[in-house]
Amino acid sequence: MLLNECLPFMKVRVFYGIIVLSALFISCEKEKILDTRIFVTREELAAHLDENAEFVIILPDIQNYINDKINSLYLEKILNFILTLDSYEYSIKAVLQVGDVTNFNSLNEWSLARDLFSKLDNKIPYIMCTGNHDYGINGDCTTRDTYFSKFFNYKIDTLLVARFEENNNENTVFEIEIFDQPIQIFSLEFGPRDKVIAWADSIAKANTDVIGMLLTHAYLYKNGQRYNFSMYKFTQTISPYSFTFSKFEKVNDGEEIWQKLVYPNDIFRFVFCGHKTEPDYIGSMISENINNHQCLQLLFNTQELPNGGNGWIQILEFHRDKISVSIKNHSVVLKLWCSDILQQSNFIYN
Repeated sequence: MLLNECLPFMKVRVFYGIIVLSALFISCEKEKILDTRIFVTREELAAHLDENAEFVIILPDIQNYINDKINSLYLEKILNFILTLDSYEYSIKAVLQVGDVTNFNSLNEWSLARDLFSKLDNKIPYIMCTGNHDYGINGDCTTRDTYFSKFFNYKIDTLLVARFEENNNENTVFEIEIFDQPIQIFSLEFGPRDKVIAWADSIAKANTDVIGMLLTHAYLYKNGQRYNFSMYKFTQTISPYSFTFSKFEKVNDGEEIWQKLVYPNDIFRFVFCGHKTEPDYIGSMISENINNHQCLQLLFNTQELPNGGNGWIQILEFHRDKISVSIKNHSVVLKLWCSDILQQSNFIYN
C-alpha cells in the first residue's frame, strides 16, 4: 500500500490564536493486517511524543472492529500499541472510548470486547461509555437494555468514585491525576436522561477543585456544531431524538448537555464524543463556560474507514506546565502521525 494512495481531509479552526484540529483522516485501500504485534522503537516514539508528558488516549467508536473477527485484529493492534507505550514508560493516565462498543449489543460482541480490553487490566485504566448500538435488540436502541455492566463492571477499579445506580456502570465518575492535579472523568449514557444529568451536576458542584472531562457518545454533530434538536430537528441525522427510546423518556442531546451540565459547572474543560459518521466524523468546538473558561469539545469517530477504523487513535499530551495539552492523531495500522502544525492542536485548559 502506497501512502500516495491515501486521501487526507483536514479542516483547521482558530480560536483566540490557538490552532485546534477539527478534521484529519486518511482513507486507504483495505489491507488485512494479521500480525497484531507492534514494531516501534523508543526513538521513533520520541520523535512524535513528549516523553515528559502525561497522556490520555481517545478511542473512537469500535463497533466495526468488534463485530468482525478480522477487523478485531486491528483493535488488538491499537491496544498493543498502547501497551508498547506503557512498556517504554510513557505515562498513560487513562484510555477513553467514546461508545458504540458493539454493533448489535450481542453477548458474543461484548465477550470479545471484554477479552480484548482485558489486555489493559492492572496496567492502564480504561473507561468506556455506551452508544446507541449498545442498547436494545440487535443494537436497535428501542430500549435501554444493554449487557454493558455485565462485561464491564469496574468492581475492582480503585479510580471509580461514583455511579448513578448500584451495579450499573453506564453512568460513572472516575478520578485520575495528571501531574498531581485531580481530574474527574464523567462517563454518561447515550442520550442521558434528565435524572442522570442532575446526578452528574450534583457531583460537579460538590467537587469544584478538580478538572472535569465529560465522555458521552452523542454530543457534537459536526465541527463547530452540537446536536441541537430544538433548533435543527431531524435535519441533524442520528440525533438521540431519532431513536425509539426517546419516545418513552426524556433524553438530552449535545446542546442540552452543554446548557444543563457543562456550561454551568466551571470544572469542565473537555468533552469527548463519537457517534457521528462521515462526512463529519471528526470535529472540534471551543466554548466559554459560565465563568468564561474555555472548554474543548472533540468529536472522534473513524468507524467508516477501512478495517473498522484503520487503527486511528487520538492522543492528548498533557505538559508539565499543568495548563496546556497537545492533541495528536496516529494510525497504528498505517503508521502515520500528524507531524506539522496544521495536523495537531494545542489547547490551554487551566
